[in-house]
Amino acid sequence: MLIIIEALDESGEANCWEQILCLLAGELSTSPSQLAELPENFHFLVTSHPVKDIHNTLYTTPHVQHVSLDDISSASTEHDIQVFISDRLKDLHGIFNDVHFKTLALKSDGLFEWAHLSCEYIKGTDTVWLNTTNCFEAVVARTSAKGTCLLDDMYRCILVDSIPEDEEMIPVFCSVMAQILASSELLPMAALTAMRLYFP
Repeated sequence: MLIIIEALDESGEANCWEQILCLLAGELSTSPSQLAELPENFHFLVTSHPVKDIHNTLYTTPHVQHVSLDDISSASTEHDIQVFISDRLKDLHGIFNDVHFKTLALKSDGLFEWAHLSCEYIKGTDTVWLNTTNCFEAVVARTSAKGTCLLDDMYRCILVDSIPEDEEMIPVFCSVMAQILASSELLPMAALTAMRLYFP
């Protein structure tokens, strides 16, 4: 049984995760007995940025194994991304092969999010003027940017192909984006759609 706590550092302020940390580290008066009651096949996987209090609490705890993604080789990451791409594009194996998947994996610069976006972009477009092969070639031919610039470039590519440049669509796009960006909290699609009924 694997219990995953993903992005612990992004779950509110430090006091939000303090009790979880103490429980996992066995520092609460009740936690040793609670953890001991779990079967041996129970494991926890906690992901986080290297935030000081999370690191300090768990790093020296003997029953916690600490792994930094900085210590994982780029070759291993590239292989994992290639497997991911191959799986995401499995419906297109008649068009693409391992050479294509490796090309995309190399282009990803170790970013799974870029690999995810590029796969969705390649799979999601099949029109007269933009088919999967064109999309693959467009993705590969784009700039040799790295890191967040690579992601920005991919988002730009998706937006340019998704929004026709005409006098009617651009103001609508700007209005929708203004609505999303100006919201003080994340809203579900149903709420955003309902609000648009009241906009000119």
